Amino acid sequence: MKYHEKPAHFRELFSNLLPILLALFIWTNPVLAQNNGELITLSLKNKTIGEALETINKRYNYTFVLRTPDIDTKRKVSIDAKQQKIEDVLNNLFRGQDVSFDINNKTVRISKNVRQKDAESTQGATARNVTGQVTDSSGEPMIGVSVMVKGSNNGVVTNMDGKYEIKIDHPNQVLQYSFLGYLSQEKRIGDNRMLNVTLEEDVKKLDEVVVVGYSVQKKKDITGAVSTVLAKDIENIPVNDFGSALAGRSAGVQVITPSGKPNEGFSIRVRGATSINAGNEPLYVVDGVPTSDTKTINPSEIESITVLKDASSAAIYGNAGANGVVLITTKRGRKGEAQIELNAYYGFSERAKRIDVLNKDEYQDLLSDLGYPAMDTSVYNANIDWQDEMFRNAAMQNYQLSISGGNEKSLYYISAGFIKQDGIVKPSSFERMNFKVNLEQELKKWVKIGTNLSYSKINDVDVSDGNSETVILQAITTPSVVGKYNADGTFPTLPFLSSLENPLSAVESYTRDYVYHKLLGNLYAEISFTPDLKLKTSMGIEMGASRYKEFLDPFSSAWGRNQQGQASYNTSLNYKWINEEILTYTKKIGDHSFSALAGFVASRYVGESANSSIRGFSDNKIHSMNAGTVLNKPSEDYGASTNASVLGRVTYDYQNKYLATVNFRADGSSKFGVNNRWGYFPSFSLGWRLTGEEFMKPLDWLSDLKLRVGWGQVGNDQVGYYSSYGIYGIGANYNMDGVILPGYYQSQIGNDKLRWERTTQTNVGLDFSFLNGRMTLTADAYYKKTTDLLLMVKLPQTSGFDSGMQNVGSVVNKGLEFQLTTRNLTGELKWTTDFNISTNKNEVTDMAGSPAIFTGSLDKKISGNVSIIQKGQALGSFYGFQAAGVNPQNGRMMYEKANGMLVYEEDLSADEDRRILGCAQPKFLYGINNVFSYKNFDLSFFFQGSYGNDIYNATRMFTEGMFDSRNQSDRVLMRWRNPGDYTTVPRAEKDKYPAISSRFVEDGSYFKLKNVKLSYTLPRPLTRKALMDRVTVYISGDNLVTFTNYRGYDPEVNIGGGSSSAMGIDQGVFPHARTYILGATIVF
Repeated sequence: MKYHEKPAHFRELFSNLLPILLALFIWTNPVLAQNNGELITLSLKNKTIGEALETINKRYNYTFVLRTPDIDTKRKVSIDAKQQKIEDVLNNLFRGQDVSFDINNKTVRISKNVRQKDAESTQGATARNVTGQVTDSSGEPMIGVSVMVKGSNNGVVTNMDGKYEIKIDHPNQVLQYSFLGYLSQEKRIGDNRMLNVTLEEDVKKLDEVVVVGYSVQKKKDITGAVSTVLAKDIENIPVNDFGSALAGRSAGVQVITPSGKPNEGFSIRVRGATSINAGNEPLYVVDGVPTSDTKTINPSEIESITVLKDASSAAIYGNAGANGVVLITTKRGRKGEAQIELNAYYGFSERAKRIDVLNKDEYQDLLSDLGYPAMDTSVYNANIDWQDEMFRNAAMQNYQLSISGGNEKSLYYISAGFIKQDGIVKPSSFERMNFKVNLEQELKKWVKIGTNLSYSKINDVDVSDGNSETVILQAITTPSVVGKYNADGTFPTLPFLSSLENPLSAVESYTRDYVYHKLLGNLYAEISFTPDLKLKTSMGIEMGASRYKEFLDPFSSAWGRNQQGQASYNTSLNYKWINEEILTYTKKIGDHSFSALAGFVASRYVGESANSSIRGFSDNKIHSMNAGTVLNKPSEDYGASTNASVLGRVTYDYQNKYLATVNFRADGSSKFGVNNRWGYFPSFSLGWRLTGEEFMKPLDWLSDLKLRVGWGQVGNDQVGYYSSYGIYGIGANYNMDGVILPGYYQSQIGNDKLRWERTTQTNVGLDFSFLNGRMTLTADAYYKKTTDLLLMVKLPQTSGFDSGMQNVGSVVNKGLEFQLTTRNLTGELKWTTDFNISTNKNEVTDMAGSPAIFTGSLDKKISGNVSIIQKGQALGSFYGFQAAGVNPQNGRMMYEKANGMLVYEEDLSADEDRRILGCAQPKFLYGINNVFSYKNFDLSFFFQGSYGNDIYNATRMFTEGMFDSRNQSDRVLMRWRNPGDYTTVPRAEKDKYPAISSRFVEDGSYFKLKNVKLSYTLPRPLTRKALMDRVTVYISGDNLVTFTNYRGYDPEVNIGGGSSSAMGIDQGVFPHARTYILGATIVF
């Protein structure tokens, strides 16, 4: 049987079992639901009837509704009932009172028996409409508050003004008011025809619902390590991706934005990097659909972001959960009137720092030290600040429009958005258009259908960075005397360096255009066979198509003239479908609550791309490939993979004190050997709410205390599609009678024993809540070990290959996480603080005898690699020579050999004298957010920091290297000039390139004022006159101040992008910008 047939096989098996399971549940459930056979045990002394009813409610989940006002529930009684029916227990409690009971399932309506005359006199005076308004503690109307008649299905939601109108049947009925994040209230109607209510925010928030794998759970019931960021925490922040908004807001979650280019994107590391060659990105799931593309996700559409950090939480996702899971839930419609919301802002970005360089005279002095003759001042007579020339104040604008609403059967949310952000380096830019539809429709009481669908289009203009001949480094190293253009329109070169032109050459000689289209969404149906048993079936799709065009001018630049111009045209198309069938069952019997989940998942990914280019253009007016004459070798790529999974989960809760969750998932991946495609990933977690115990009752200042323990295993298959196969490549051409014919060669050795990379994690956590929820603390400790690494290993020469992929080695991550929230002030002036800090220690613990791996290669003028992967060291470790200072007699840099001797570079041994110089991994990360609210004003300050990480500043190798005629930073003014000079900067030596050494390793720690935001909501009477429900204006600033000892532009950059093997290397990388915006949110 071929592998791609397995999903169909399992689907057939699942479809055969499903009717049997459904029949079993449907047959048994009504018996359980009726509870006719359920017996009550209740032993109380000298307690009120009300307390007795509350005890029955907690233990057996009965709901009691008092239909008449004169029922005495304050009378004290004693009862000792053992295994009695609910009717007998109630008759015992209400002995002496003329009452009757109407028992329907678990709802008990208690009524006072009245005489016929009294009943007739009250008839007609009971049914009426009750109106009112619901506001928050500041007096603002609350939209979408649920107003229900207690014990019935009669309910409405408040409108845009917070008002409601509901029909009631009896003055003794009770109205329940509830809204997520606020304390619910109950009001007895009585003779009132108007009831106004003020809801207070729930500071405990233990009933807050958190999205977890394939379902939701109350925050108080979670037993794994999970963190959540809500929309209000990231809204109105001037970023074009949600990763930048998430940075620093969740303990144990590191967001890596390797450059400040507007189209750069980001990477996330959850509790460190676990792999060397396989991927380290978490699984991103948007409304239940997995995606690998985060650029197209619009932050304005996000309702919440949940990060599953430990294996017990992420194991339900099996093959993709080794690096954690990021669950993104987008906004949805709510019951009530249609709401139209417009959010728009405009702003600009600027360079946050400049690097001071030599002026004209200082530069000429350096040339003299290097042995160059005097410059030709008739050619080099300009006076240009090239940093000012290449950097700019860049505009940005963002517009988002959404319409949402719904009723009892239908919910809808529709949004459209546009963002344009120019980069601070010419001519970089980023544009994105978004369209989003979330719909849900109840067809019958037992079935509903829905869709979550989004479309995005991206246009961007990129600029190259990350080496010495791109715009960032050239802006620093081009002397001010170099002009912009020669008389013939070409770009001038540097003095005595004809191979290097001014920075304009790197951007103006190229015309670039990139377009990307993305469709992401799903269709789903949810069938409720009973209130407890549900089946959700969904089909999701992710489809992306891109086109990249580039044209190199054949005349203006030296490289363009060398190639006679060049046009490139690259396209790609990828798509993924995923089918999920998830069956859930929930039940509560007395003090016992449990749920079960079983499901099947199948998916397939296909990606293909084609690249072509042509040279030999006669002019620069026509950029079409048809105008070229010399075709370069085109290329085409194709890859596909298939996955299938069977999964299950069981949860158990006893008295809301003892909690347990067990997960299991079996995953199959086509990327591995035929006999190793399936991996099996179990997990479990336990929770103990200590505050539910009697011995904790005296500690009334402790609102909640829960101990969590979890263990689990997850897998990783983020390697090439055909990693286990031998692959043949094209290019081994041969000569047949003078005719060159195409040939093939084996380019990759196969390994049919290749199997899953496996991560095992143990987590211990504590959840605290103090002072009625005004202070909450979450603490976690974890140990995470990844084994069977998917690693490229050097092979013997006899194999015919340099390397091949094998399952060898292991990596360990261990750390601590703390998340603290305090409500410092709760009156008219509110002040809330969120603080998180985490530490992670990473170590490669085994490489199975494989030699060290060198990564992080630098510019072609600097030989060698900066980083090393070696047993006993952390990923991201720097490797090189130990600089020992400048010899004051001759100005040469000295180095320390392994035996301690001080020598010059030519006396060093690359094999013996290199050592670990530092590590890019931080000792801890932290974030602090303070939010102040006073009347209609809101003010927030968000700080983010990193401590203990090193940066290899390769930029300084070119700005302080003094090996050719490039301009240098002003630090070289301290260079050695004469015998006896004591300095840290060596003498200038022509063609003497600096060695990779500790000289360029710097402390990369930083403390940053990441964001400041001030908003004001206009008074409602004023906005209502303009037919607007709410208007909020705001100003916001991002990356405002950075405190750091790092000498480069920005401590948050890396030439390796999101790589976990080459981290913390800066070589002319595009820096992050300082940004200011002014905006408004208008709700109709």
